Amino acid sequence: MTRLPEPFHLTLDAFLKGPSNEDADLDVDRVFAKRLPAVLFDIAEDDPEALQLSDRQLASGSASLCRPGFRFVGIFSGVLLIDDRNRIVGAYAGADLTLKPALQGFGLGRELVTERALRDGSLPVWNLDTPAYTPAGLAAHQSAWRRAQDDPQEIVDRLARLS
Repeated sequence: MTRLPEPFHLTLDAFLKGPSNEDADLDVDRVFAKRLPAVLFDIAEDDPEALQLSDRQLASGSASLCRPGFRFVGIFSGVLLIDDRNRIVGAYAGADLTLKPALQGFGLGRELVTERALRDGSLPVWNLDTPAYTPAGLAAHQSAWRRAQDDPQEIVDRLARLS
């Protein structure tokens, strides 16, 4: 049996809330939603060079398993989703998970969560006083955890590509 890497080895509650915060309530509300331009603005405000991706960063991004030609690129504050024309079309930066609306519902949010969790070994919501999600963000996190449980080898292979 394949052993899942951190944090996918946790129970679903621990994955969503944090390993030492399983008794906490989740705060799920659309009020936490941010559109991609707002998240990119926040990234640029914190680190003006973070969105100036080099050819090397773009070439070394890990491939999406849902959308051919799309890839994930790590930055200091999280992970960006890059399309086949080198445009940023999604991000999981800080505790904000967002995708262009036309790309929602294809598993890319799940992949952003997976990439971020594997790169960090944790989730940013664990650092909040109360773990908080949008309904879509919660669904993406639950989907990422379930996918890991259903196909642990995919997660292990993905982690190996990141190393």
